[in-house]
Amino acid sequence: MTPFFNSPFLRWHILSPAYDLDKFHAPLLLQMPEQEYLYSLDYAIPLLLDHRADMYVFPNKPHQKFQPKHKLAAYERNLDWFRF
Repeated sequence: MTPFFNSPFLRWHILSPAYDLDKFHAPLLLQMPEQEYLYSLDYAIPLLLDHRADMYVFPNKPHQKFQPKHKLAAYERNLDWFRF
């Protein structure tokens, strides 16, 4: 049997932000592809409901943004986020 400290559960508990939401004090800007956002809902939904995060999803796009219009949208949103 795998010891608890080597278990996948413990590794996920250490790596996942879902277990440390009280440590997030700055608002978060989440920009991610449609294929990845579902995996972030365990921590994104509580932050969104508490108005501590904004989420933008790029439909049918890969993790790395390479199309100029998507890069521009993400970069402009980053600048607007810091201007706010």
